[in-house]
Amino acid sequence: MAKQPKSFLPAKASPKVTPWLWANDAWQDAFPAVFELLAAGIYEGEPRKPATLTIFVSEGRLKCCIRDRQSRQNCWMTLEGEINVLQEIERLLVAEKADWRPDKKGDSIEGVL
Repeated sequence: MAKQPKSFLPAKASPKVTPWLWANDAWQDAFPAVFELLAAGIYEGEPRKPATLTIFVSEGRLKCCIRDRQSRQNCWMTLEGEINVLQEIERLLVAEKADWRPDKKGDSIEGVL
């Protein structure tokens, strides 16, 4: 029996993710964690709001915020040393070095854009 792949969604549940709201095999192969957060439309058999990804500069550093609209959590990252921003985001998610925080007033980038 094949082992279920690890889910990168913040919810603590077994990964049963289908269908995708956006189909792109190249993204799914290259950045599976980022792709799952942005494209999973069903999770655990229930409809799911996909995450948003915002890349910005603050205090002279490149940063990003992934907002999981379903779980109302934000993931904040400072991107260091990588030219390929998506590779750096993927690396931090897979290494579990991303800082997930519950949504609170003023903590979401969503109202800024």
